[in-house]
Amino acid sequence: MQTILDQILEHPFFETFPPQLFEDVAICAETMVFDTDELIYRQGDEADAFYLIQNGRIALELPAGHQGILIIQTIGEGEMLGWSWIFPPYRRQFDARSLTSSRAIVLQAECLRRQCQSNHHLGHELYRRFSQAALISLQAARFQLLDLYGRRRPGPDRDEGRP
Repeated sequence: MQTILDQILEHPFFETFPPQLFEDVAICAETMVFDTDELIYRQGDEADAFYLIQNGRIALELPAGHQGILIIQTIGEGEMLGWSWIFPPYRRQFDARSLTSSRAIVLQAECLRRQCQSNHHLGHELYRRFSQAALISLQAARFQLLDLYGRRRPGPDRDEGRP
């Protein structure tokens, strides 16, 4: 049976991660299984962990009024969920729901923040990776909004019909 350290070493999120830092991460980790349609966290909750998805699919959802629930991004095997733990005020920006039975490595935020305080090299590596993950999430949200609102409607402030 693989240890939690072995599982972290295999996860693509930590590809090219400095080997001397893995143990500092592993002490904050555990594994979890989520059932189909299980709510993992809700928008506004404290961001107390992040998740390395080992299998299954997770949806980032946003209530969209009369539009219902808008799926901003779907996250699957080999991806990471939950970047809000690293940026104050440490609050979730979306709901996260398991679309299928899913397994993840869960890394506890408070533990990692303490580790980053005592090892600035670890903090730098994690901030670099999470900044990139935040950018990917923002781009996914942008594409979803373009799909939802991007249809041009004729109107007096538009160029339609002008020669």
